[in-house]
Amino acid sequence: MNSYVTPLVISIVGIVCSTVAMAVYLCIILLRQVVRTHNAQRILLRRVVRTHNAQRRDNTSCVKSEGIQQEILNKIPVFSISTTQTCSSSAIAIHLNQNIECSICLGQWEDEDVVRLLPSCNHVFHKSCIDAWFMHHANCPVCRSPVTSDCELALPMASQNADA
Repeated sequence: MNSYVTPLVISIVGIVCSTVAMAVYLCIILLRQVVRTHNAQRILLRRVVRTHNAQRRDNTSCVKSEGIQQEILNKIPVFSISTTQTCSSSAIAIHLNQNIECSICLGQWEDEDVVRLLPSCNHVFHKSCIDAWFMHHANCPVCRSPVTSDCELALPMASQNADA
């Protein structure tokens, strides 16, 4: 019986070792596929993100570099304000009563500040602040309404308010 058990044990050990070796081999192959798929997805994701960022940069650089034309900027009214007296423009007076500071620099309004009144939305800013904004943008920094060559149409309304 001893001779019968020895070949049986050797066969069983051989079958178990072969099964373990095949299982390890299959695990290695599956892990390589998972790693390749994961790397391929990462590469694809990087390409998509890179493309998206490049498109975003192109779009934002176009918007930022436009700015506002100097002749349009010259048509936007400029006022000197006084916090102690009634302002010459009712739009500025309304804005100064509602807001105590320039929305760009967050500096409070003071006597003899030079400000610009945007005709399309009646927002008021320090002249230096809004001029710096308009170097790269063509809209109001608060409400994003565009400032275009149509601002001369709104000027008679601002001057009528100043006359009243």
